[in-house]
Amino acid sequence: MKIKTIKSFLQWEQLNWARAICFWFDKIKEWNNLDLAKARVLELGAGKHGELTLIFSYVGVKKIVCSDLTPRSLEKARKLHVTYKSILKTTPEYLPLNAVNINLKEKFDIVTFKSVL
Repeated sequence: MKIKTIKSFLQWEQLNWARAICFWFDKIKEWNNLDLAKARVLELGAGKHGELTLIFSYVGVKKIVCSDLTPRSLEKARKLHVTYKSILKTTPEYLPLNAVNINLKEKFDIVTFKSVL
C-alpha cells in the first residue's frame, strides 16, 4: 500500500492517518486472519468525504458501504469518490444511516469510522 496514494484520499491529518492506516492494513492479516478481498466493510459517519470508504475501495474489499446520517453528505462523498473511479477496485454503496440506531440485517467483517463523535 502506497502512503502517497492513501494521503491523497485524506482531507486532513494526512501523514498521521496515512501511517496509521498503512500499519493497520499490514497487521490485519496477522491479527485476524481476515482476507480483505472477502471482507464486507461498513463505514459509519463518512461525512462529505468518506475517506475510509475510498481506502477500502482502493484495496479491493468484497463490499464497502459508505454511510452517514445525512443524504446530502453521502452525495458529496459519492461525487468525490467518482473522481477516483479509475483506481478503485470496489464500487462503494451509499446508505443513509444513524450510527446510534443501526438496524441492518447484513453482517460486516469490519465496521470503521474516523472522527465520529
